[in-house]
Amino acid sequence: MTFKRFVIFLAVASVVFASIDLYFQFVNVRNELNEELTDVSTVFSQRIEGIIHLISIMKLPDNVTLPPGIKGVIEIDNEGNVVRSYGFNDYTKALYEFSVMSGSYISPLINLDGSPAITIASKTPSGIIAVEIDPRISIPDRNIYIVDQSGFGVNLSDGEWKTFISILAKNSNFIIEWPYLFIKDATYGNYTLVNQVRISSLIYRALIASLPSYVLIFVFFLLTGLLYLYLKKKDRPIEEFLNFLGEIKIFSKYEGKEDQKFVKNYNDLVNEWNKLSKGYASVIDEISQTNADLIKFNDLYAELPMIFERIDSEESFNDAIKIVARRILDLSKCVKGVGVKYGQKIFNIGTITSYDLQNNGTKFNLEIKTHSNTLGFVLDLDRFTTTDIFKELLISLLHHIGSVVSMHELREERNESARYDPLTELLTRQEFSNLVFREIEILKREQGQSAFVLIDIKDFREFNERYGHFEGDVLMKYISKVIKNSTRITDISCRWGEDSFAIYFANFRKTDMKAKEAEILGKIKEFKREVNIKIGVSYYPQDGETFEELMKMAEERSESENES
Repeated sequence: MTFKRFVIFLAVASVVFASIDLYFQFVNVRNELNEELTDVSTVFSQRIEGIIHLISIMKLPDNVTLPPGIKGVIEIDNEGNVVRSYGFNDYTKALYEFSVMSGSYISPLINLDGSPAITIASKTPSGIIAVEIDPRISIPDRNIYIVDQSGFGVNLSDGEWKTFISILAKNSNFIIEWPYLFIKDATYGNYTLVNQVRISSLIYRALIASLPSYVLIFVFFLLTGLLYLYLKKKDRPIEEFLNFLGEIKIFSKYEGKEDQKFVKNYNDLVNEWNKLSKGYASVIDEISQTNADLIKFNDLYAELPMIFERIDSEESFNDAIKIVARRILDLSKCVKGVGVKYGQKIFNIGTITSYDLQNNGTKFNLEIKTHSNTLGFVLDLDRFTTTDIFKELLISLLHHIGSVVSMHELREERNESARYDPLTELLTRQEFSNLVFREIEILKREQGQSAFVLIDIKDFREFNERYGHFEGDVLMKYISKVIKNSTRITDISCRWGEDSFAIYFANFRKTDMKAKEAEILGKIKEFKREVNIKIGVSYYPQDGETFEELMKMAEERSESENES
């Protein structure tokens, strides 16, 4: 290598280093903007939560002076009638019904003559109190928008309106639509904060942050040039020395008489040199192959979380396992087949068959215990080309896949537990409402009929005081067991309140309900303590065609029932 080539190599390496540093500075700037957006999201969420908490406990006086940021306030009684209203512009019956159902309500963005507003309502002991607020906050030098689910957004600083439908439709938090980078973060009440940043400004900030690196490269080249001039002046030509090193050839045997001792010794030395050269070349090849394998393994390590993070069904989980099996097969030519067994499910690709998964035989196999299942791997490895290092890397990768699958199982277990009441193991009220809403839509299309039952434990508080809270929990579990045994797989049941249960009987006729009601009451009466139960029943479509109407009718009939 000549000195000129050495300088060219340094220049190329410096350009690569500078490019990599610029990229990482760009990523750092982008992450800083994301953290700023997260902070704004936290402030917005705390503001909304604070307002909801305040209005849930407040009582509206006759005269109200609206503070800055509050556009209007309204009080509604328990019948949906307006009691007081100060500057409130958008009261609808839907606001009252949503607030009664969920306890609180946050509206989409409202455009009041070009000025943005959000309606926040909360249930109070006397009815509903709702306020209209201006969501804008002072954020200097930032282009941040608050966007509702419809994609309609407003700038938090200057009030500019804009649509972000294409931005919300994409799963990534960082979206590039030239000349802008959009950073989004979900916040309170199904809103999304979107930071719109010019890509040119990001590159400028990254260049400023990379300036020390460029100065260091310049100083390095300057010192290299000075060193070259110094050595040339001292008549010590490095270039000639490097050329000399490049011209050194591999020793060759001396063609002379073998009886001469020095010739024989020299040729023996050449033979040893050739052996060492071949061994060195083999080691270099092995190191190069190991480095290539490491790059592929690292890529798969980075890809695994992304493969499993979007799983929302059993089918998508099966697709994720198939993708992982395909990636393992693509790691190296020495992997000829991959089989994965997860519980009773079997996935295979390449030379591995279902028989190999049932009978391990001579194939490489590894079984890993996940959080709630067992993950088995069977691989067909070429015995001539598979190195020990590759096998160690493969074992480590398979254990990591087991850890990723365990994390998925934990997320699924957590999501499943959020749908059910921990004491009774019945659905929560929210999950029950979501499912029954869909069932009613189906009934409307098919013109079917069904029944809604509300079971209420009368004087449950006195029962707890008399027998203890533990005995109250036993009663709740007993009634939930009665409900499970008295319902079909197509029926839906939940814990409706602290001392009440709700049941939806699908495709159930009114003439059959009396017998079912008597059956449930009879089983509850078998409890070891005396229990007073009230039952209210409503029927679709006779008593109403919406979920709210049917549950309200069931509650009214429950209240009018005599003690059972």
